[in-house]
Amino acid sequence: MKGNYIAPVQAEVQGIIAATSSHAATYPRIEVTVKDGLISDVKGGGLYGEGLKLFQDYPGTKTLTWPMQKKPGYWWLYEAGMGTNPKYFKHPGEVMDGNNLSERNVAGVIHWAFGAEVAMGPDIVGPWAKETEDFATKNNVPKGHSMHQHNLLATMQVRVRDLDQWITLVEHGGLTSLKDTYARALASRYGNPDRVLARDYVPELPGINAPGSYDAYAKDPGAYWMRWAQSIDDGTNKFFKP
Repeated sequence: MKGNYIAPVQAEVQGIIAATSSHAATYPRIEVTVKDGLISDVKGGGLYGEGLKLFQDYPGTKTLTWPMQKKPGYWWLYEAGMGTNPKYFKHPGEVMDGNNLSERNVAGVIHWAFGAEVAMGPDIVGPWAKETEDFATKNNVPKGHSMHQHNLLATMQVRVRDLDQWITLVEHGGLTSLKDTYARALASRYGNPDRVLARDYVPELPGINAPGSYDAYAKDPGAYWMRWAQSIDDGTNKFFKP
């Protein structure tokens, strides 16, 4: 097994991640600045942002080096995940319960997270590595990743270095791969590809793709999504019919 083990990479990236929702929360717009791969500043975010600021000074999170990692610190950019299912949707029932897990699965939604997690070491496939378990217990620090941020209606491009060519992976929240000829050919085995690959849910963001002010929305997105969930529950939503 050791010969096939791929060591973790602590990518020294730069940028600002802005969001108003995560896996389990909706909050005023937060802006998380990442410098050399680590969180360097947090602005806004209400209580969620205050919590993230507070955690920056938790003992050991800046000085300790996690198992299998080469550089110290916990608050590394750990995850940049992308939803790929065009039939998934933000679940109104979750919103009413104070949850938001389904949103991350929606095709084109990008979610970010921070941490120094290495669940598996080079010796055993499956369970958490003993080194990680022991390290977390001994130092009273997290072993996993945390503090997710969701990006909706994003446009994402990557550059192919050898070709000096930019490729658009997500455009206005839609996966461009769903328009690919081969993807459509595969989908045609199960019906009309226009319907099979159609996005069943597109987030309505005031000032972006829906009437209203984004600035007003960003100050209290929780109230907006509660009204949205309630409109689905009572049958008044003009797009979403249970």
